[in-house]
Amino acid sequence: MATSRKRAPRRRGYDSPLRAEQAATTRRRILDGVLAAAASGGDLEIPALAKAIHVSVPTIYRHFPSRADLLRATVEHVEAAVGPTPHDPEDLVAVVRAFFERRAAIERRLGPIADHPIAWELRRTVTVPLRRAWAEQMLRKHVGPLSPERRRVLVDLLVVLVSSTTAAAFARYVDCTPAQTAQRVQWAIDAFFEHARSQQRSRR
Repeated sequence: MATSRKRAPRRRGYDSPLRAEQAATTRRRILDGVLAAAASGGDLEIPALAKAIHVSVPTIYRHFPSRADLLRATVEHVEAAVGPTPHDPEDLVAVVRAFFERRAAIERRLGPIADHPIAWELRRTVTVPLRRAWAEQMLRKHVGPLSPERRRVLVDLLVVLVSSTTAAAFARYVDCTPAQTAQRVQWAIDAFFEHARSQQRSRR
């Protein structure tokens, strides 16, 4: 007589709110550890970070498959903590000032990561398209109709002027604070806008 074999009990999945919360806590701990290492000039390689944060190397790789993923997530972590820059087309002065103050806060927290290629990749792929859309709004509000070529030139100028590169140049070359940088950039934007408006008037 054949004996029936008992079916092994199905293993329960490990997904649970508690486990997800623990994973999120570990992820934040790793990201905060990267920021602490960057602020102190520490080693940003995975083994050194694991030792400094008191987690295992596999734990870091479980959350971030590569060093690039870890640095990208660190930049995003800081960006989210600082909050978005307002993109109000009605108040250009406030937007420019808020941008440079925000950039200063982010770069203080990121330390050397702010100049890492990963940070620049995020700016180019995420930040620049948003800023181009904002620049288009600015031009419609403050300048009016433009030829496609002039509009493209002015959008390019706004994207570069209101940028981390400009913030770094003013800080490192002429010791400007974020508020002073915003003032100088605003003067330049006003001059570009007035030039564009005068050209539009002369063509009528």
